[in-house]
Amino acid sequence: MTIFKLLRLADAFTVANAALGFLAITYISDGKYALAEVLIMLAVVADGLDGIVARRFGKGSPTLGDFLDIMADYLSFCVAPSILFYQLYYTVGAQPLLTRVEDLVVGAAAGLFVGFGLLRLARHVALGGAAPGRFTGLPTTGAGLFATLLIAVGGLGDILTALIVLSLALLMVTEIPYPKVRGKLATAAGAVVLAAAMGLAFLPEGSPALRALLLVALGSASAYAASGVMFVLLRVPLATSAHAPESAESATPPAAEATQEVDPDA
Repeated sequence: MTIFKLLRLADAFTVANAALGFLAITYISDGKYALAEVLIMLAVVADGLDGIVARRFGKGSPTLGDFLDIMADYLSFCVAPSILFYQLYYTVGAQPLLTRVEDLVVGAAAGLFVGFGLLRLARHVALGGAAPGRFTGLPTTGAGLFATLLIAVGGLGDILTALIVLSLALLMVTEIPYPKVRGKLATAAGAVVLAAAMGLAFLPEGSPALRALLLVALGSASAYAASGVMFVLLRVPLATSAHAPESAESATPPAAEATQEVDPDA
């Protein structure tokens, strides 16, 4: 069996996710930050599409997608947003030993975002994927999207932005349950992200329409990031069993559930 025989239709979107994350990093290195933000948002959309396609057309046979998805998510939603944040908020001084306090916080937040994102994805695989109906800890897709949108709207200053990024990193490795977004809500969320990406790509910088699109998308990402904490505080139970019409779980082995099936949130 050749390596290409292990690929499925959903893997095309997973590879697109990884490619967009890589391109985002190259744009960051070139100083084209807005375009990098667009690419990360498009990676979120691709991540959502590979989950939809996997649930609809998955046939339960072993695939590379079970592992591709984790690596793509790490590149696009952990590494790329961290580099973007670091590049924009860390000031490289003439004397490294005299680094500003703000830069120490920024550096720590960027490093922990990458490290904790990696730990979250490793735990996801080690435990056989998410429990039916919920995730453990803030998904990397949600964390990376939140950080990217926050940066796209201009942030809230070095320290506060760094503390928010640090909070996102911590939420990824907590035991806080987060709901899976499916159906019409997932479609609406994807449309909001796509609209924000298109606005950032084609609308004039600083235009009211662009800012409105970014704020709506950021508000949605913020609501999801806060939802797990609120569910815990209010003791709202999340689903512990999957709904049959929602996916092809009955035909999908546990390994596939652990990765492709849970897109776009792993």
